Amino acid sequence: MNAIITPVITNIRFRGDFLYLKFAMKRLFWGGFSFICIILMYACVLNAKVEATAWADVVSMVQGFMQSEEAKKIPEEDLTAAKKRVEQQAISLYGLDRPMMVRILELTKDALLFDFGKTSFQAKTGLMKISTIVWDASKKSLLLFVTTSALCFWFGLILGKKKAIHTGSFFDKMSTVLTMIFFGTPAWWVANLFIYFFVYQQRLFPYGVFHSSPIPVGFIPYVLDSLYYLSLPILTLLIVGFWGTAYIVRNILLKNLGEDYIMSARARGLPEPKVVHNHALRSAAPPIVTMGLLSLATAFAGNIVVEIVYAYNGLGLLLWQAIRANQIKVMMAALVAITLIYCAALIILDLIYGFLDPRINCHPK
Repeated sequence: MNAIITPVITNIRFRGDFLYLKFAMKRLFWGGFSFICIILMYACVLNAKVEATAWADVVSMVQGFMQSEEAKKIPEEDLTAAKKRVEQQAISLYGLDRPMMVRILELTKDALLFDFGKTSFQAKTGLMKISTIVWDASKKSLLLFVTTSALCFWFGLILGKKKAIHTGSFFDKMSTVLTMIFFGTPAWWVANLFIYFFVYQQRLFPYGVFHSSPIPVGFIPYVLDSLYYLSLPILTLLIVGFWGTAYIVRNILLKNLGEDYIMSARARGLPEPKVVHNHALRSAAPPIVTMGLLSLATAFAGNIVVEIVYAYNGLGLLLWQAIRANQIKVMMAALVAITLIYCAALIILDLIYGFLDPRINCHPK
């Protein structure tokens, strides 16, 4: 009998692994395709700004030539031709003589290769690679938002379980009211209140400082020091964010608590917390994990304004400063980094969801 069952089980496992691999390759392909399409859209939008800046530089070069000593030495009848020649050289220098689609595709190629050149923007001395500036800002944003998302997920999971166990109680009703209050509160407004109270009134934290001086040496001391100075931004995003997570977890668990296998577990005499944790929560893992990863992805889209309020040198502040300084390439690089993080989070979400629920990647369609 074992000689018959063992090959069947092996074949099922092999087929399941193959289907998951096929599912993963599809998700990676469509994720990469979506990323390329978004970058192409960025290039189309920002190309107009690049052209406007380039034409302004062309006009400045021509005006500078006309006011130079060299132009004064040129006979008046040849001055118009000289001016035209300088203008054509400037147009060729900035690539404005090439077709628009070629410029857009070149901008897209540079963005996909993360080749944005160098800039003096935010460089202490000389020129600095734009990719290095964006990479430094990305690490700081990831530290802030990954930490905050993990804490929001953890506290939301605990509160959601408590609300599901004590549904209809005074605790459940009051926490629902607090959810409606805090979930609709803008994070930047809470950040301003915290700055006023903890920075200027109590003077517990400095404003715009996120490291000790000198900076601690070593990875763990550096992270711990960063987390201490990041207490206010983390607390701001945590207070606003984990209430919605708890409310969604509560509703998912309440739906699963009405299933037959939950009634069977209760009939066996299991305590309610064990029924919720070991049975209802386990079957609710795919949508809850989906919500947790989506909160991390959406944090980069909606909460980067908190970086601006706290003057935290992450992607949000970098993007805002690049917009104000008209640094198109820095702006493009920051948008590419945010989009890459967002798309990567969605791809990882699909892969984890397919692993937790094999029915998704085994579906014939």
